[in-house]
Parts: sequence; C-alpha cells; structure tokens
Amino acid sequence: MKYFSLILIILILNSEFTHSVLANEFKSLSPDNTSQEDMLIKAKRKISTSAIKDIEPTIKDWLEFYNLDISTFYLGENYQYENTVVDEGIYFREFDPETDDVYIPQMFDYSPSQQKYIDFQEVYKKGNDYFWAGRDDCQEIYLVDRKLKTHKLINWFGTMQLLEAVFWQNENSFIILGIYESSNVDSYFIEKVTLGQNINMVEKYYHETNHEHFNTGYFIKFLKSKGVIIEYE
Repeated sequence: MKYFSLILIILILNSEFTHSVLANEFKSLSPDNTSQEDMLIKAKRKISTSAIKDIEPTIKDWLEFYNLDISTFYLGENYQYENTVVDEGIYFREFDPETDDVYIPQMFDYSPSQQKYIDFQEVYKKGNDYFWAGRDDCQEIYLVDRKLKTHKLINWFGTMQLLEAVFWQNENSFIILGIYESSNVDSYFIEKVTLGQNINMVEKYYHETNHEHFNTGYFIKFLKSKGVIIEYE
C-alpha cells in the first residue's frame, strides 16, 4: 500500500509538471507559419465552444458579410502584457483634452459608457462632414481613456494587415476584426482584448483561405455605417 501511494504521488506530480511545461510552450502561429508541423497544430487548435459563444454574437455582421463560419477559425496567439503607459518613444501620445476628451463616433469606436475608445481610422472632418481618403501603409491602434486621461498604443499593424472594425462587448473587453493578405495565403482575423487593472489579455484567431475565395470591403461598409464619406473607393 505504501509503494502504491508513492507511485500515485509520482504520477500526479509528473502530470502537473507536464501540464505546466505545455502551458509555457504555447506556440504562437499565424498564416505565415506553413510547415507541416504548424499545419497540424492549427488543425488541433480550433476555436473553443466557449470562445464562439462569447465572440460570435458581437461580430455577426462581419461574419455574415464574408460568409464566414466562426468554427473554422483557429487560435493563433494567446498572451498577456502589462497595462502600463509608455511615456517615451515615437509612439508616445500625451493625453490632450482638446483632441482626446471628445465624443466623435464617426472617428472613434467607443465603449458602452463612452469613456474609452479606440483610435485607428484616420478619418478627418471638413465642414460638417467626415471623410476617409485612404490609409497609411501601417496602422497604429490607440486606446484612449477619457476618465484616466491616458492615450496608449495597444497594437500596430503593418502593410499586410488591415484592421476593419472594432466592437466593444463591455467596458473592459473589445474585439478587433481584420484581414491579413500575404503571398502564400490570405486570412481573416479576430482579436479579443480583455483589459485588466495590471494585465491585458489577448486572444487572436485566424481563418485562412486562398486568393480566389478571399474577399474584402467590410472596412468601407463599417465606415459608411458611421456616416463617413469615402473619397476614393
């Protein structure tokens, strides 16, 4: 009986250690990861049922626009980072009450209380109208908190990625939707961000497709739904 108990304890400890190692070795994947091993991992890492229930109602319009089934997405990244303000560097933005403590839904995407918003669209005002004349090669995505008076860079997308829309779920979570174009494969992505007092959590999902079945255009629809005039289509 003593030996049996010892063996059981060893098995339990080994199981816990293995689980810990696997958790720490979570591999981030994107459409650029195309090795056979990566493709096998993607196939096993389908979006969970709980994530579908959480995300799908919020992004239904985007999914329907592209005729996407959310169950075909896979988890590419799952990470956390400190919720701190960067106070230096080229991406630092000091909170300016005149330009940041505002409510302009044509230009920004607000939380339910309207005290937080995402700034990324490069929309400008002329007279009483709001216009979009195209985007830069890269997108800087900022989170502005009108109550805490902070202006934080939370993400940056290069030339191959386009943030199309942001939908808030509540005061502390929002979903970023976009497209990812590359020479090998095109894809759609969903990025769920959960804001915490000290730590922010991020989950990113991808759906890959070939060039023939890849469509774009939701970004324009989203801007038009906010009353923005598109100068060049």
